[in-house]
Amino acid sequence: MSSSVNSILRNAIDRSDGARLIVLRMEAGERRESEPHRHARGQLGALNAGLMTIDTAAGRWVMPPGRIGWIPPGFLHAAQLHGTVEGWSAYLAPGDCATLPAEPCVLACSALVAPIMERASQWDEGALQPPQQRLLEVLLDELAVALAQPLQLPFPQERRLVRIARALASEPGDKRSLDEWARWAGLSGRSLSRNFAKETGMPFVQWRQLARMVQALEQLAGGMPVNQVAWSLGYESVSTFIAAFKRLFGATPSQFAVRS
Repeated sequence: MSSSVNSILRNAIDRSDGARLIVLRMEAGERRESEPHRHARGQLGALNAGLMTIDTAAGRWVMPPGRIGWIPPGFLHAAQLHGTVEGWSAYLAPGDCATLPAEPCVLACSALVAPIMERASQWDEGALQPPQQRLLEVLLDELAVALAQPLQLPFPQERRLVRIARALASEPGDKRSLDEWARWAGLSGRSLSRNFAKETGMPFVQWRQLARMVQALEQLAGGMPVNQVAWSLGYESVSTFIAAFKRLFGATPSQFAVRS
């Protein structure tokens, strides 16, 4: 979620002391990736345009416009920016993170969050004035009640299951059946089905569908036409892909592409 900032601000966001909230603008015109890293502060981010994906050992999160990404203090992660990205990234002092989730997630974004962040981006790094403190408390209240969005692709932990998950996350259009994937990883089909659902919280078929949708968002943000996205992900027809996309995200791929 990092933007290009000067060394003073970079040092500030990596310290747990100092300002309670630091807000930075994000802008990028091409695909960018960060190496795995962590911050002493909790990290929030939201986009007006483009797409961000966040990778941790636990899975991959995808953040389209209109959502808020959250990473707790000290959590190792890497990020990728897709398309022409515009938005903000904010860093909360650890003492203000207690009411936020203990794991990374993507949250719904209320109408109050963006204007508060706009104001906070102008604040000095010193102690907050009473009106600023009140705005920060409103922000924390809004985040505490924000609902988690179904935009996480959770990864299993068992070695062979991780191998399958990472291969499919990279190439979700691969049409191998569950039994074929099981043989590839040295498992029985029954063991793969049972343990994959146990470790990820969803059946293998549903997980693969979600992996396809995550990559669809990345490809759409990069400007790929809807029909090419559908075919690259292994769909037999564009209409089937559009229907699956709309069921999950509440918008058609074309509508998402316009927003991103």
